[in-house]
Amino acid sequence: MPAKESGPSVKKKGRRARLLVLVMVLALLAGLGYGAYWSADTVRSSFPQATGSLKVPGLTGTVDVKRDERGIPQLYADNDEDLFRAQGFVHAQDRFWEMDVRRHMTSGRLSEMFGSGQVETDAFLRTLGWRQVAQAEFDTKLSPETKKYLQAYADGVNAYLKGKSGKDLSVEHAALKLSDGYAPEKWTPVDSVAWLKAMAWDLRGNMQDEIDRSLMASSLSQQQIDELYPPYPFDRNKPIVEGGTVAGGKYAPQGTPGTGSTGTGTGSTGTGTGSTGTGTGTGSTGTGSTGTGTGTGTGNGATGTGTGLAGNATAQGAGVGLRTQLSALAKTLDEIPAILGPNGSGIGSNSWVVSGKYTTTGKPLLANDPHLSPQLPSVWYQMGLHCRAVSAQCQYDVAGFTFSGMPGVVIGHNADIAWGMTNLGADVTDLYLEQIKPDGYVYDNKTLPFTTREEEIKVAGGKSKKITVRSTNNGPLISDRSDELGTVGTRAPVPSSAPDRGNGYAVALRWTALDPGKSMDAVFKIDKAKDFNSFRAAAADFEVPSQNLIYADNKGQYGNIGYQAPGRIPMRTQGDGRMPAPGWDPKYAWKGGKDGNAGYIPQNEMPWELNPARGYVVTANQAVAETGTGAGKYPYVLTTDWGYGARSQRINDLIEAKIKDSGKISTDDMRTMQMDNSSEIAALLTPMLAKIQVTDPDVRSAQKLLDGWNYTQESDSAAAAYFNAVWRNILKLSFGDKMPKELRIEGDCVNVKEATGPNDDLAEVVRECGTRGPDSAQPDGGDRWFEVVRRLVKDEKSAWWKSPARKLGEKETTTRDELFARAMEDARWELTAKLGKDQSTWSWGRLHQLSLKNQTIGTEGPGFMQWLLNRGPWNLGGGEATVNATGWNASSGYGVTWVPSMRMVVNLNDLDKSRWINLTGASGHAYHSNYTDQTTLWAKGELLEWAFGKEAVDKATVETLTLKP
Repeated sequence: MPAKESGPSVKKKGRRARLLVLVMVLALLAGLGYGAYWSADTVRSSFPQATGSLKVPGLTGTVDVKRDERGIPQLYADNDEDLFRAQGFVHAQDRFWEMDVRRHMTSGRLSEMFGSGQVETDAFLRTLGWRQVAQAEFDTKLSPETKKYLQAYADGVNAYLKGKSGKDLSVEHAALKLSDGYAPEKWTPVDSVAWLKAMAWDLRGNMQDEIDRSLMASSLSQQQIDELYPPYPFDRNKPIVEGGTVAGGKYAPQGTPGTGSTGTGTGSTGTGTGSTGTGTGTGSTGTGSTGTGTGTGTGNGATGTGTGLAGNATAQGAGVGLRTQLSALAKTLDEIPAILGPNGSGIGSNSWVVSGKYTTTGKPLLANDPHLSPQLPSVWYQMGLHCRAVSAQCQYDVAGFTFSGMPGVVIGHNADIAWGMTNLGADVTDLYLEQIKPDGYVYDNKTLPFTTREEEIKVAGGKSKKITVRSTNNGPLISDRSDELGTVGTRAPVPSSAPDRGNGYAVALRWTALDPGKSMDAVFKIDKAKDFNSFRAAAADFEVPSQNLIYADNKGQYGNIGYQAPGRIPMRTQGDGRMPAPGWDPKYAWKGGKDGNAGYIPQNEMPWELNPARGYVVTANQAVAETGTGAGKYPYVLTTDWGYGARSQRINDLIEAKIKDSGKISTDDMRTMQMDNSSEIAALLTPMLAKIQVTDPDVRSAQKLLDGWNYTQESDSAAAAYFNAVWRNILKLSFGDKMPKELRIEGDCVNVKEATGPNDDLAEVVRECGTRGPDSAQPDGGDRWFEVVRRLVKDEKSAWWKSPARKLGEKETTTRDELFARAMEDARWELTAKLGKDQSTWSWGRLHQLSLKNQTIGTEGPGFMQWLLNRGPWNLGGGEATVNATGWNASSGYGVTWVPSMRMVVNLNDLDKSRWINLTGASGHAYHSNYTDQTTLWAKGELLEWAFGKEAVDKATVETLTLKP
């Protein structure tokens, strides 16, 4: 049963009521309905002072803040602490509302700002314990230097906050103060560290896939599930690194050509690709390691009984309880705010770097565009941090993209190197089904006591609520945060072969980010790295979230390019993390001991490379390396749920084609590649669709749109609009209607047979409606589904092509072409309803729109408030699993759910000729001129000049503010 909770019941209407109060206050501020106007004083009071001078307590010298016409600041100081103190001050000037909401979210305190409607979210986040882990990191793991910088940053934020409240901070704070007297508290270093936990949560890997596979087991066979999760196509889509292996406790890249002149090759060339032999196969790959399963070689065959539980054939009856748990957990996850975006196929990125040997500049070019959910303001904040003279007292000269609320630069370049990031997607989470007794939980045939802590959630305008957080040796019981989960123990049938039911089952989360780490140290070390060795040393501390890091410098004839995969990635004793594991069985604990102390892949054995012979490195969430025990194979499993390489291979192909065509790649070529709109799935299916015999003249007219189409998804393309509508309907008819309700989008109802006895002939047809939220509903149409369909189209009579008749006179489809024909018809009438009957007015951009929503009130307020705070829509090109990754979920519609959240191209030959763009603007203040001033340029694929050197910065400066002691 759930841990004891006290306090008022939580209803969604509580949140709506709270927001309604805020909206009414904002309406008063705006004068709406009162014949007045939006007060210029209210709006402008929070705009930052950008000229003149200000006194900032704690500074030891002056700091210049030079802003260009876009409001992007470049900071100049004489020592490190002054630099980061000023960074905190400037971040708060432009983005404090965003920072304040973030820290309340990461600490599970949203209810203090927004009332009782956030209690369930807070309870879940308190259960995860992000704030406690961040505190432990600060107290025990981070270096004294990092702590000093974090404190300086916090002091800068607090210097800005001093004497300010309400309208002096933001319009949103003005509303909170008037409605409930809210005033922000001081910023702390732990507020900054906790942001990394939110980032890690959103980039946590395959937890959603783990849940989905288990839920599928209730209605699909293991063979069907395997068909929906095909293996990575190594024969077609290249991994990031090829041919490297582990030898002598170190990763050995495939032999490199030695073009680098930095002397930092770390001995990687003379090792040979097959030098490890097969002795490195430690068994950690999980390929068939479950033993009790079907032994398919993928490690996920152990669920053939339909339990959805990894490899535990003796606990078949636990499957019903597990599915009930996971169904409710999926609903809970849908309600948790995701700062970077909902976890799923869309969250990813592109990055690539090309050696100077193949560029027009003669030095490397490095591109990066992280794909995250669209937000207003953007999750990124552009900034330069410069020491007037680099020395032991002032070590930084760096610029790039920062996170407001956290010191340092996350992605960018300094005077010597440039770097970019994409999500590695490592499997760093496992769900454990725990067997619960009144006095503890079962582990290794013993009953162990829970670790518990009490949490009090304060609620604005309401009574506080107390919760008890329980943890096992695998992690916190996240299932305690659901009333539905609390009753599962009385409903889960358990045979005698499973552990005694006791009080039932619960779900625990094992996650690397819940162990204190040193990722904050890594940020500062990367910012001042000088060469590949110091970059790799810094990356070793970037434990969570695990990212693909690409590298470039300007040393030697062509400069150097490289790659490093860092991260704290667990080695599993048994199982491969694809399915929830039985928590009571020690064989499924992470390596390192039965007490749950994990063993991780040694950092020295993580893949990397320097100056590969091909002359470039591409990372776009594809497989890092091919796993196995043979020559040139990587012996550890990082995950089995990679992106399937549609974007990465397209980038590879574009680079290769450009090198073959002209031999050289320019900065503008890199920008053009970032905007590539080619659809891999369209190239596969369009020739098939063109051959379908269509009799309806309106559908035939739509079909003709595909004649001569080049498969690019431009905003004004009618063909792209029609193809994507057909693709969406193919997915729905062949897969979506066969999914269990827990995976189908809420409100999507289908007829299903519900058995009433052992004879299928007695099954009753019932109407069953989906329960999944729009961000994570399946099928989402990402590149996993590209691969699923690519394999299935070869079998024209696959059972997946069967779709029942839906109306009188319609026949069941039994072949691929019959289902495709139905999808083409459905798409035609769907677009007629959405865009009109006249096909000449159709365009992909009219369907595929981006709307930017201000946090909180901008997402749930009434229409007039959304009009005041939100911006858009913009009609976009691109699409799901396209290089220009303006993603959409095919289950929920065509609206843009993922975007390149920023784009940059770094020119290592002349840093002042680098280019960058943000999704929105520097300011988080509605109606400031820099609120969304970059968005239209971003939508067009344009990039802004990026001044770095002092002369270039001075030339671009339009406003200078001097911060004084």
